[in-house]
Amino acid sequence: MKKFLFSIIVISVVLFVFSCNNAAELEKLKAQQQEEIDIQVATQLNTLRAELDSACNMQFDAMLTSRVDSLLAAAESAKAGTPKSGTKPKTTPKTTPTTTTDTKPKTIDEKMKDVRGNATKTNEPKKEVILTPKEVEERMKNVRGNATKKEDNK
Repeated sequence: MKKFLFSIIVISVVLFVFSCNNAAELEKLKAQQQEEIDIQVATQLNTLRAELDSACNMQFDAMLTSRVDSLLAAAESAKAGTPKSGTKPKTTPKTTPTTTTDTKPKTIDEKMKDVRGNATKTNEPKKEVILTPKEVEERMKNVRGNATKKEDNK
């Protein structure tokens, strides 16, 4: 009876140990989960791309129509400047361009133009100045005075 009970316990322990070792099934499960994640990411990415593409196209169309309208208005005003005898120039209502929340940040040249007015010309090519270390040191002395020296290491 003791051998029989002992053999049943040993067999149950062995079955339990081998049933918990599911490394192959675990790898299959991980691969399946990764495939599902990839599919969900791809679908959400495609819908987001479609939404952003349509928004970009709408913004481009709005900008294009406002520019075309302004060019047509300028052309009509040029024609209206030399009216024929006995005819009135036609006036078309101006459309205001739509404003978007996505504004481009100003460049350094635009910021400087805002600060200085039209004092600077932005169409001149920028000159690259290459200074030697001695020239840099001299300029720093002119800017700061002689407050900083190489010997001062505070």
